[in-house]
Amino acid sequence: MKLQKKYSPTPELIELSCGVHNGLSVQPRRLAHCVWISQKAFSKLLSAQENLPSNVRFILLRGYEPGSPLRQALRQVFRKLGALVFQFVFPNRADEAREIFHPNGHDIDGNHIDVGLLLNGSRVYTLPFDVFTPAIIISRNSQNSIVEAAWLALTSAGFRVHTNRTESLQIHCDLG
Repeated sequence: MKLQKKYSPTPELIELSCGVHNGLSVQPRRLAHCVWISQKAFSKLLSAQENLPSNVRFILLRGYEPGSPLRQALRQVFRKLGALVFQFVFPNRADEAREIFHPNGHDIDGNHIDVGLLLNGSRVYTLPFDVFTPAIIISRNSQNSIVEAAWLALTSAGFRVHTNRTESLQIHCDLG
């Protein structure tokens, strides 16, 4: 873990590279090389992890996403394209597209994070097809006791888990 003061978008953000930091696994999503998270959110996430069953751990996947104006514009284009494809594939879930493809605070600060789960050291895939996971699988996985334990641990530590079913299984949460 290294605290970035000189290059940090805001002084209270921590840049975490892939690996284990204070017992928390960090695996940046997609093309990212690190996860930016606020010091407060990192501390609260460590506290939440202590409230999980002993065989379950969090994986920090996504936090603040800094970037140049070009990178931000490209993200916006990909979000809009993703939303259009989602609405085409799932016309009966079109009303979810805005929530799923919205930056959900990742463009604001390091208090908006996505986490995954490890069970006995193996990744738990709550959304096997990412946001394009069918509703029947989302419904089934929403009732998974490990997922419910994670939500409880996060809310007990001060996070709010996103209310959208897909986002909640992506375990998008906000420190509030």
